[in-house]
Amino acid sequence: MVDYVSDVASLSVPVVVTRPTFVFVHEGIKELTATSHPETLLVPAGSVVSMLTGTHVMSDLLPVSARYSSTIFSVDRDLLVPMLDGGAADPSDTRAVVSGIDESVQLLAEQLREQLTTAPARVERQLAVKQLLASLLLNREIRQLISRDVTGWGATNVGRVESVMGAHCYSPLRLDQYASLCAMSVSSFKRAFVEAYEQSPGKWLIETRLQYAADLLRNRADSVTDVSANCGFGDLSNFTRSFRKRFGVSPSAYRQAPNAQPAG
Repeated sequence: MVDYVSDVASLSVPVVVTRPTFVFVHEGIKELTATSHPETLLVPAGSVVSMLTGTHVMSDLLPVSARYSSTIFSVDRDLLVPMLDGGAADPSDTRAVVSGIDESVQLLAEQLREQLTTAPARVERQLAVKQLLASLLLNREIRQLISRDVTGWGATNVGRVESVMGAHCYSPLRLDQYASLCAMSVSSFKRAFVEAYEQSPGKWLIETRLQYAADLLRNRADSVTDVSANCGFGDLSNFTRSFRKRFGVSPSAYRQAPNAQPAG
C-alpha cells in the first residue's frame, strides 16, 4: 500500500501492473487506458479503480490550483483466491473497473494505512487487508474482474507464462517486465518459456507480433504506424525492418500484395 501525491500533472505514462491493484483517488482525476483496450476511463476523486495485471497508460490530472493524490493497494493472488471462492469471472475484455468509495470502504482503507504505518503484528495486518478486500469484493463488477485475473493465473511456472503471454504478448514490454508479471526472476521466466514454447522469448514474440501485424495489414485499414504500435513494436523503423526480413516486403507493400511469400 503506497500513498502517492503530486502537484504536477503526468500524461500518458505506461505503467506495468504486476498484481491485482486498486487505486483510491483522493484528489484530482486519474485517466486510465489499457494498451489492449481502446476505452479510456476517468477516475474522479472519491472513486477507486480496480485493475487487472498488464500495461495501462495512466495520466494524473489536476484540478485548478490543486494536486493529485491517491493510495495504491496491490494484492498477492494467493490472498485473493480463498476470498473469491470460485466466483464467476468477468467474460468481457474489460481491464479495469471504476466505482465509488462508500464510507465503510474509505474507513477500512484509512485504518489499514494507519496500521501499516505503525507496523502492527502480522496477523493484525493480514486481518486489516482481508477486511478491506472483502468490502471491495462485495462489488459484483470488481469481483468478476479480479476473478478473471486470479483464475487465469497458472498453477505452475509454465502455466503462468502461458497465461501472461497469451494476455500481454502485444504489450510493448521488456523481458524483465514479462518476468515481473509472472512473479519470476528473468532466468526462471526464460526456462519456463522455453519449456512452454520450445524457443526463446525474443524469437517467439517477434514471430507472434509479425504474424498479427500481417493479419492487421490484410484485414484492416489502420496506418502502418498504428499497426506497429498495436503489435507491441515500440519503434516504427524496427517494425519495418523486422517485417521486411520476415515477409520479404515492407508493410505498405505487403498490404498491396497480401499473398507475398515469407523470406526464406
